[in-house]
Amino acid sequence: MDGPVAAPERYSLSGHWGQRPSLVVFGTVVLALVTGYLWGFASPHIPSMKLSWLGGCFLGCGVGYCCYWLARQTKCRNCGIVHVTAWVSGILCAYTAAVGFAMEVLAITGNRPPFSAVALAFDPVLLKDALVAIASSGCFRSGSRPMGSGELWFHWGFEALAIAVGIGAVASYQIRRQIFCEECYQWLDIKANSKCFPLPADAADVTRLKTGDLSVLDGKSPSMLKFPYCRLDYSVCKKCGNTGAYRLALVKGAAASEESALTPLMRLTPEAAVVLGQLLAREKESAEPTPEKTESVSPPASPE
Repeated sequence: MDGPVAAPERYSLSGHWGQRPSLVVFGTVVLALVTGYLWGFASPHIPSMKLSWLGGCFLGCGVGYCCYWLARQTKCRNCGIVHVTAWVSGILCAYTAAVGFAMEVLAITGNRPPFSAVALAFDPVLLKDALVAIASSGCFRSGSRPMGSGELWFHWGFEALAIAVGIGAVASYQIRRQIFCEECYQWLDIKANSKCFPLPADAADVTRLKTGDLSVLDGKSPSMLKFPYCRLDYSVCKKCGNTGAYRLALVKGAAASEESALTPLMRLTPEAAVVLGQLLAREKESAEPTPEKTESVSPPASPE
């Protein structure tokens, strides 16, 4: 292989809506509304604001992953639908969490509201007034002192942001990492195959590697790897062999936190497939034991 191959292409899903895109939208929105309200109802009983933040993060990540899971189950390959659904659901989840929180705090402080949760949810001005009243009531304490209004609004805003961003970010991140074969109508697993190679010493080669140029790895032996090294993940449809993708990662240590992406998901074009095939063939050759050459030994001379 002389020089870099033709410009690598970034992989992206086809954009097809799949079987039931309405299920992705409806299911995620309903889940966000219900779990958000329940979380807001439980939030006043959590003794620590930091635990409440952590719970909000887990809630957001969980709902976001469910949005991605619904898209995968319905074979929705339209990233736009997933992105919009996830971010709108994140806002709705944080909003209904505020509704549940206000209703529960007013109830446990003896100020049972004369309105229902539904009425509060459909009246943002009333919700704001309720939260302002709660913030100025001094019913929340940090140690022995009552928490100020500004301090409470900061905590509430951070928790709402954790919920909304968690849902939107997780769903968007997960769907962008998926591969789908349109001919065989099935998802592919990018983690199906992995090969490791030494990281090139030349900075120019590393730059080429970040563009997805696999030819940089030509001649690199996968044996006796030491940190840092380059890991190649790839997947090809086993039925038709016409759809495939790969990605490159930099591994600096054994911990997962010491791994970073060198490239996004790249399309396995015919040119890239040729390079990948040559890399795998050379690895197979280097893995096969080489027969040792034996030297012929003359028998000892017989004594005269």
